[in-house]
Amino acid sequence: MSCGAGTARAEPDVWGAGKSLEFAIGSIGRLKAASELCGYHGRERWDAMVTAIDERYERCVMADSRWSALDDKAARKACETKGLDARCGLGSLNVQLEADKVNRRARLAGVQAFCDGFPWKWVLEPGPDNEKAKADYVKAHPQGEITIFLRVFDWLKTLGRNPDWVKAPCHTSFW
Repeated sequence: MSCGAGTARAEPDVWGAGKSLEFAIGSIGRLKAASELCGYHGRERWDAMVTAIDERYERCVMADSRWSALDDKAARKACETKGLDARCGLGSLNVQLEADKVNRRARLAGVQAFCDGFPWKWVLEPGPDNEKAKADYVKAHPQGEITIFLRVFDWLKTLGRNPDWVKAPCHTSFW
């Protein structure tokens, strides 16, 4: 707050948002890699999330430039030099970078092991059988690592389908 300014502007939680974004982007990056490496057709599921993060970030920066601290300016500049078709928004760029890392690790360790090591189809290929299997697993393993990831994905999926979140005031919270 500055002296004599009258009304104090709320401080955005950039650090907290950054930690949450790191987790969200890591999760979406793994989904993107799994859809590419394992042959699942779930692009629209993670792409909506990425688009929502891009739009939310741009909206928050327009409202308060302090949110721009979340962006890696050098990575964005490098992305933008690739041409007009490159998606260089905060979510798009970082999800692609994360998916590239996951792809490299999976290829080194073995793509089949990566694909078999997690029930990707529960997330990327919705349907009654997969939804039932997922629900049964979550019920049997409420605190398991896979359960936590599935809950995070459900939360991210909700954000990707919620234009109200994208348009909500940023004030102190990105999420």
